[in-house]
Amino acid sequence: MSKLVKNIDIIEDHLSKNDRYFRYPEQKLESLFTDVEQQLDLLDKALEDW
Repeated sequence: MSKLVKNIDIIEDHLSKNDRYFRYPEQKLESLFTDVEQQLDLLDKALEDW
């Protein structure tokens, strides 16, 4: 039981240190979504011309 508590404490420490990676994931992915949408638009136009 003490080993489990120790491991949970270690996990908590790691999560608190790396908190910046978990904050606002939608903002981090927003640029990716716009890039994918642009690529899909280009593909759509290329297929229409074909």
